[in-house]
Amino acid sequence: DAAAHRAAVAAQGRTIVVLGCGLDVRYPADNQDLFMEVLDKGAGAIISEYPFGAQPEAWRFPNRNRLISGLSMGVVVVEAGQRSGGLLTAGYAADQGRDVMAVPGSIDSEVSAGTNALIRDGAALVTCGREIAEALGVLVMRAPRAAEARGIPPDVTDVQRRLLEKLSLTPKPIDTLASEVGMPAAEASAQLTLLELRGLVIRQPGGTFIRAL
Repeated sequence: DAAAHRAAVAAQGRTIVVLGCGLDVRYPADNQDLFMEVLDKGAGAIISEYPFGAQPEAWRFPNRNRLISGLSMGVVVVEAGQRSGGLLTAGYAADQGRDVMAVPGSIDSEVSAGTNALIRDGAALVTCGREIAEALGVLVMRAPRAAEARGIPPDVTDVQRRLLEKLSLTPKPIDTLASEVGMPAAEASAQLTLLELRGLVIRQPGGTFIRAL
C-alpha cells in the first residue's frame, strides 16, 4: 500500500489512504511521514470509516479493503499467497463491478499462488503499466523515443537513474535493486512503478524488473 501511495505522490498524482483505525491513531507509525506528505502536497486524502480512538484490530482491515476497491476503477494484485488480503480485495472488486487484474508469477512461488489463481478464474493478466491502463480504458500518451533514448533519458531523477544503471535484460528482484542503490525496498518499488509507466523498465513474473530496449 505504501509503495502505491509513494508512487502516486512522486508522479504528482492523487491517492486516497484508507485506514483500518481511527484518524487520530498513528498506525502504522513508520508511514506517518508518508501520510503527512500526502496531505502537505495536496496529493489526496486520508479517510476512515472508524471513529476516533478505534484501534487497528485485525478484523478492521478486511472491512477496510472493500472501501479501497470501491474507490478504485480497478484492482491489480501483484503478489498474493493463498490466504492473502489482496485476494479479499479482489473479491470485493469483482462484487462491485470493478476490473480485477493480476500479475502472473512462478508456479513455484508461494506469493504467486494467489495471483495465478485469480488469472485462472478470469482476472486480466497484466505485466506493465500500459496493460493496466489499456484494461481500464485509459489512454496513455508517450512521445516517440529517439535513438539516443535507448540510453537513460535526461529528465529522470537521480534515484531513477541509479536504478536504471543497475538494470539489464536479466531480471532483478526489487530487494536486490534496493540494496544495490542503497534505498528502502518500498521506495525502490515506487520509483520502478514510475519508470514502468514511462516504458523504461518492464515488470517480469515474480516481481522482478528488466530494462526496456
